[in-house]
Order: sequence, then C-alpha cells, then structure tokens
Amino acid sequence: TRHCSVARLWNEMGESDRALKLALETAQDTPDVGFLAAGDICRVTGRSREALGYYQQVMDTPVGARDLKQSKERAQASIEAVRLVDTLDIQRVPDGVYRDSSIGYSGQVFVEVTVAGGRISDVRVTKHTEKQWYSSIVDTRRQILLKQGAKGVDATSGATITSEAILNATLKALAK
Repeated sequence: TRHCSVARLWNEMGESDRALKLALETAQDTPDVGFLAAGDICRVTGRSREALGYYQQVMDTPVGARDLKQSKERAQASIEAVRLVDTLDIQRVPDGVYRDSSIGYSGQVFVEVTVAGGRISDVRVTKHTEKQWYSSIVDTRRQILLKQGAKGVDATSGATITSEAILNATLKALAK
C-alpha cells in the first residue's frame, strides 16, 4: 500500500519481524516508503539504533520518489525524536508551556505541552490540517499523559502518521 499500511498493521498486531520484512520488501521498489515504515516499526518496538539507520536511508534516497519531500521531512523529524526520547527526563523540565510542531500527513501538526511539578499535565494539538486523523489526536494525547512521555506510546491505526507527528512535536517542545 502507499504508506506501508499492511506492514504497520502487522507490527501493531505484534508481528514485528513479519512487518519489518514486508517494509524492507517495499523498500526495494519504493525506498522512501519502505525505509520510513521500517524505521517506524523499529522505533515502536524499542530498536532505536535500527530505526535511526532506516530513517537515514530515507534521507539518502535519491530524487524521484512520489512523496520524497514529505518522507524526508518525516524521517528527519523521527531522527530528532528518537534521539530525544532516550535523553528526556520530564522531572528535569521546568514548569511551563512548551510549543512546537512536526510534519503530519497533510502538513504541520502544532502541539502545546504543559509541564507542572515534574509531570506532563496537558498535551493539546492546537492546529493541524489532517483530514483523516480519526482518534489519533485524543488517543495519542491520552497515552503521552499516561506514560509521561513518548516511550511505549502506540500510534493509532489508520492515523499512524498523525500520531507520530504529535509524538515528535511533543518531544521537540519538551526538549526546549
């Protein structure tokens, strides 16, 4: 499928090896799509180093792919987020409201993150142009609050790109 939806679904069902194999098969014909999905699969399963390698392969993809510009923007945002997620200590973030954005499916997704008393007290999507975000805005927010960060937050099926944009923007905001 255009954005490796089947591979992503296999991953959500706990079949990460099968999902990764399918993503890498896709990468043979459509490198940016396949490697982006492979990176996302590895990221969700806690294989950060592998995820960074796949995202870098997206960045190294030569011109010509259908959605290459968007894929490269998403890969760059994911590289930044993967690097941030391991270093983020929410208890060391000063109280305040932090804002940032990241690339979604249809454009930038803007978030506002409130930190109080060493905890994330609120995450709000303040602006977006996503058309099929389903429950990703509500669900991703809920998971970030529950887990107090991005580790272990699962993307919403059918709106994976929007979920990842919310996660990436949240991490970028907190890194400030």
